[in-house]
Amino acid sequence: MKLVEVVEDYGVIYLGSAIFKIARLLFIALFSVHLFACIFFRVKIASAYTPEDVASFYTSKNVASNDLGQQYMVCFYYVLTTFTTVGYGEFLLHT
Repeated sequence: MKLVEVVEDYGVIYLGSAIFKIARLLFIALFSVHLFACIFFRVKIASAYTPEDVASFYTSKNVASNDLGQQYMVCFYYVLTTFTTVGYGEFLLHT
């Protein structure tokens, strides 16, 4: 039996079908945000012309340039905001 089938059977038996499906969806969503946050972090470093560009980006967010945890949280925030909203609020509609 595959590991995934064992986990699904255990989850359905002990958590119930609906709760297990919600938990699985939440896990997949958070894993996707984590994956894209890591990609965003690497692209930010690779696309910068100089290391000072990266440092100035994080400094503008009040994050130390040598603190990887806070840098990851900035990337996680941007990816989560991009996935869950329509925009960042910098553009306002005018009639």
